[in-house]
Amino acid sequence: MMNRLTGLDGVSLHGETAVMPTHVLAVMFLDPAARGELTARAVLRLLAARASAIPSFRQRLLTKPFGLGQPAWIEDPAFNVHDHLHQVRLTEPGTMRELNSLIGELHAQPLDRQRPLWDSWVVQGLADGRLVVVIKFSHAISDGVGAVTSLLPELMTADPDAEFAATPRQARAPLPGLAARAWDVIDEAAANTAASLRIATRLAPVAVKSVAQTTLVSVRQLLSGAQRVEALNSEQDQSSQRSPLNAPLTARRSVAFAEVAMDDVRAITGAFGVTVNDVFLTATTSSLRRWLETHDTVPNSPLRTMMPISTRGADDEACNSWSPVVVTLPVHVADPAEQLAAIHRATSRIKKGRGSTPPVNLADVIDLVPPLLIGLASGLYSSLRLSRFHSPVAHMITSNVPGPPTAMYCAGAHVLGIHAIAPLVEGANLNVTAVSYDRTFAVGIVACPDNVDDVAAVARGIEDVVKELRIVADEKTGRSADMVHASGLEQSMSFATTTEFTHFNERRSAQAETSGTKQPA
Repeated sequence: MMNRLTGLDGVSLHGETAVMPTHVLAVMFLDPAARGELTARAVLRLLAARASAIPSFRQRLLTKPFGLGQPAWIEDPAFNVHDHLHQVRLTEPGTMRELNSLIGELHAQPLDRQRPLWDSWVVQGLADGRLVVVIKFSHAISDGVGAVTSLLPELMTADPDAEFAATPRQARAPLPGLAARAWDVIDEAAANTAASLRIATRLAPVAVKSVAQTTLVSVRQLLSGAQRVEALNSEQDQSSQRSPLNAPLTARRSVAFAEVAMDDVRAITGAFGVTVNDVFLTATTSSLRRWLETHDTVPNSPLRTMMPISTRGADDEACNSWSPVVVTLPVHVADPAEQLAAIHRATSRIKKGRGSTPPVNLADVIDLVPPLLIGLASGLYSSLRLSRFHSPVAHMITSNVPGPPTAMYCAGAHVLGIHAIAPLVEGANLNVTAVSYDRTFAVGIVACPDNVDDVAAVARGIEDVVKELRIVADEKTGRSADMVHASGLEQSMSFATTTEFTHFNERRSAQAETSGTKQPA
């Protein structure tokens, strides 16, 4: 059976270069004492059993000649789950520095396209005894939503004593024959033709309206002068000024982790009337400003972050379903509370603006772009370092992923934290991804160390900013900073999350209603 990639599934895959691998790392910290002495071997046995049950983990890509169409997933006749499982022990003294160094090296290594696009490591040797499970998978397999709603539930349970049902042995599927491959080419061509006609039909009225508006604006400018337009263009250029974040990528990666209490985040959202995502972006912005201060490069206008927004419906089981949005980050403002207010205004405007349905879906357009063209353009852009010659579209990437709201277990071990390490893109040397899980808000940070050094300082800054904002929030509401904040699920997880844990929670418990996105991303 062949399962052809959509354009959105394949865009990151085809755009991958030697300095820009596009896979994702899920990093889980486990408490080995949750059920007696938990060994890494027990976790490996679980991974072997469950990974074999995930269809996308048994499949590899079958490409079309000359890259003229999207590749398809097929059952790998040579699949052996143990080829993808690894056991590693950190060098002493087993600090987070050693762990971060290892994960940075794993992130920098591309996946082998000749076999299923994933690997996993069970890491031992942390001085505090925690086990670490690292799962690396191609973005073509899943976006953040799919990872949280489909992949992680295959490895975790809400009950520490629960066991997964036995997985039937999968029969080896033969490679698709010539007829099946030919039919897939014909079917893709027909689908693209239909999509082209659909897009043209939808764009025609928009194009006519746009031409009329452009003509009207030109007449007005001719009558009133172009000073106002020039001022607007100047302001836009300033907001896109270059920074160390925009240097061309190299192949190296460094990572860091931050973790804050969800009670602190909720206290801030309640006191200021903002969303969890607003708090996340503010903590990132303020921490980034502090990093820039140490390098004497604080800009005099906002920077920009690109956030993937979910376009996934409740029953959408697509591997990827998202669209990008750009959010301004007021790093030129020193006070975190003022930053929070500015970010809340910006995200509210974006959320309001996204209320209307665009005439054309971005995913439909990407479907029409040949993979060969994407690869060629990405390769030239990266190898020629063309990001040096234009204003940045975005200075960094951020994602906010709602995860399981209650404690989860892996092979009986309590999952203490779930972090995500996402890809970098050319011209944006920093990616900050947050995953809310149980009572923690876990942040994974990845950077290109040749351009953004001391990424651990960014992680520490995020933790510090949340603590500072919690103090201000407690003063604002008349509470003492050391009082225990009443827990409860956040009722508004922001418009800009990349994932919802919808399907997972439907199987286990009702999840708090989430506002802002088109569920989930």
